[in-house]
Amino acid sequence: MNRTILAIVVVLAVLGALYFWQQPPQQTRTPAPEPARSIQEAEPPAPQYPVPEPPSALDADVGGGMESPPGDAPEPGPEPAPPLPALGESDPLASQALQTMFAAGDALGLFNIDGFIRRLVVTVDNLPRTRFSLKQLAVQTAPERFLVRAGAGEDEYFIRPENYRRYVPHVRLLESLDTAAFTGLYIRYYPLFQAAYEELGYPDAYFNDRLVEVIDHLLATPEVSDPVRLTRPHVLYQYADPELESLSAGQKTLIRMGADNARRVKAKLREIRARLTRLEID
Repeated sequence: MNRTILAIVVVLAVLGALYFWQQPPQQTRTPAPEPARSIQEAEPPAPQYPVPEPPSALDADVGGGMESPPGDAPEPGPEPAPPLPALGESDPLASQALQTMFAAGDALGLFNIDGFIRRLVVTVDNLPRTRFSLKQLAVQTAPERFLVRAGAGEDEYFIRPENYRRYVPHVRLLESLDTAAFTGLYIRYYPLFQAAYEELGYPDAYFNDRLVEVIDHLLATPEVSDPVRLTRPHVLYQYADPELESLSAGQKTLIRMGADNARRVKAKLREIRARLTRLEID
């Protein structure tokens, strides 16, 4: 497994809420004992797929106090990683990471770098939902118009096979993603992903668990062969099959990109899932 992927599409603005406990005025009386913590206030559940912590400066110093044999110079420890920037200042870091992971020089043109880590977390979290906002996409939308052909029946349309070419640059980009580079950078920058996920309103949840859950959801997308029938009750096209129309935004995107592209994306998603569920520091 020498390559891997992340998927596309999705949504929503980030809202953070602060709650303050309003204390009553102080009175000169013996305070009542604090009530016992309820089960709901217990420690959050342990992550199902934990991400290991990257080496720190402290790790680099481990063993520094041990005496070396006479005449032998102590071996230098690993270089400590520089501290991560704040989430709101992480765009230059994200841009550099993308350049490291993708060989194509024009790869950055397919991404929305402004607020990239937040965008990526929002994108992942919203792939299983039925609606999304284009304003928070982590990647650029596919160019050109959505292509259909009219059928013989009333309000009958079909996706034209030429439409699938719109997604080829995205699929090729995903296939070019180096697995080792991705895994190392994901571990290194994971605190930023987790911080962005907590901003979405999940202070006790774990982003890597959510990412694996979303990948499983996308892998469950049904395989659909051409021709894919559509209707157009209003401005937008819809799948004529009610089961397809009820799918999530992420699953509809896989179907809309065509069976061959969807198979290639799923193959890479399986690879990345295998890595995410057994992360180790190389």
